Amino acid sequence: EPKINLPTKYSAPDSYDATAGRPPASDFVVSRHIDGAVASRYGEPVWDWTPYNHTGKSSPLMFASWCGERPTRSQLALVEEIHWLMFVLIWLRPGRPLSYASLLNYLLLLTRIARFVDENAVSIKNVLSDPETILRFLESAGEWYARLLASLIRTLRSIGEPLTRCPLVSRALQKALSARGKAHRTNYQQVPPIPTRIYSEMLARPMREIDEFEEIADQYLALVEACVANPLLGRTKCQQLDVARWRGIERVRGKYYPGFSALLQEYGLLDYFERKGLALTLKGAARGLSRINLCAKLLIHAYSGMRYGEARNLPYHCLKQHTHAGRVHHLILGNTTKHNRGRKKATRWVTSVEGVRAVEIARRIADLVYRALRVTPARSPS
Repeated sequence: EPKINLPTKYSAPDSYDATAGRPPASDFVVSRHIDGAVASRYGEPVWDWTPYNHTGKSSPLMFASWCGERPTRSQLALVEEIHWLMFVLIWLRPGRPLSYASLLNYLLLLTRIARFVDENAVSIKNVLSDPETILRFLESAGEWYARLLASLIRTLRSIGEPLTRCPLVSRALQKALSARGKAHRTNYQQVPPIPTRIYSEMLARPMREIDEFEEIADQYLALVEACVANPLLGRTKCQQLDVARWRGIERVRGKYYPGFSALLQEYGLLDYFERKGLALTLKGAARGLSRINLCAKLLIHAYSGMRYGEARNLPYHCLKQHTHAGRVHHLILGNTTKHNRGRKKATRWVTSVEGVRAVEIARRIADLVYRALRVTPARSPS
């Protein structure tokens, strides 16, 4: 059975008969959606790992991105080898399941090896078994790969050559690679502390963006929602004709809906768009929302201390107030994988009023998306 953290009610991929001694058939199902439909098969250039990633974000494993749009026959053969090694890591590796991030790191290593192999007329087995080839690979790819390469060799050794069909370097060289990788990480220099004046300005700028957006947020979001509801509104005359034809929308000949510039004047937003350098189009409106969303995310980081992925995957209902000793404390509820072997666990962060404002702005933008998709956000904070 595959080593995956299967979410509740999700469908597992196919089981593999390890006694067969060969890779699975190209139509072997490696991932399924929640309804059981096939998400991806073994022989495909991309495995969709989204169903098994706890964040729910798009999670592809791309095997052929390194070899261009028209891969050669030898490059396709290398892609097949990467398929097998990734399959081994998921189906035959002992121990706990690997997180999507860990699988992505291994795939990054294997595709980098494949590029090196393709350029130097060697084989993947050479990179895993020949000391001289390993040194040449690290000189080409960089020291960052040493620790990951040692980890891959250690994992393949735990499975055994009869199953992996891959000879490996000695344990001594494996340990030397691991030590080399650790030394490289140790030599990283810490970034000097940011001077208070610069850090204050870094926080002040996104806060000013939030302040200015809040003044016109009602009009801005109403305008975008109206354009989403009516696929002709806010488009140019040519776009309205094209969209009406594509979607089969009946329209009165010679009659057009207002263009986006006219809508900006109607909603009192023209001055805001010009001050922010936003294009007077729907794309400009989308860019403006993306910028505000980014500002909100930066402030959430700054006023909570959470990491990139933790802020990116915050649930809608994440704010909570807690009163202690007569004082109100603001909490942000979410999930983390830190110190938990890549598996998510519930956690919370203390934040300030500024952090609460940032979350609320992000939620207003999310409300627009939810209404457009006719989806109601789950009440559970997880």
